[in-house]
Amino acid sequence: MKKWVFLLGLAASTAMAQSLNIAVADMNKVIQTSPQMVAIQSDLDKKFSPRHKKIMAKMELAKADNEKLLKEGNVMKSSDRQALTNTINQARESIMAEQAKFQEDYENARQAALKSLLEKVNKVTTDLAQASHYDMILNRVAAPFAANSLDVTDDLIKKLKEIG
Repeated sequence: MKKWVFLLGLAASTAMAQSLNIAVADMNKVIQTSPQMVAIQSDLDKKFSPRHKKIMAKMELAKADNEKLLKEGNVMKSSDRQALTNTINQARESIMAEQAKFQEDYENARQAALKSLLEKVNKVTTDLAQASHYDMILNRVAAPFAANSLDVTDDLIKKLKEIG
């Protein structure tokens, strides 16, 4: 009896799968290779590079002060050594705060830009599914196996390039 139920279930699922028109796409590849993602990264670099350089310059100054303290600390007057130590500590705190704010601002800008890109990817995916009469387009990572003939990744990338 159990064999018959299993065979009926298998036959039903096979028939259902045959009636569905399914495709798969590597959505990570679609996003990462899209011209929009390249533009997003370029814009983020352009916008945040000056700030990053300022933080790096401050880090170099703090590093130089720290090296001076290590080399000359034994021969410095106590008051000079303490003043340099205070300067280094204040610089570290300032740099850490600036880095945290930088990371937060960068991540917020990146998320906003990615949200827009994901909306475009979803629209292009929906348009392709409707135009090609797919019942479903699965992300490649959600399908442990899919024949290469089902892959529409390149089609999605091409559509994204067309809309710029």
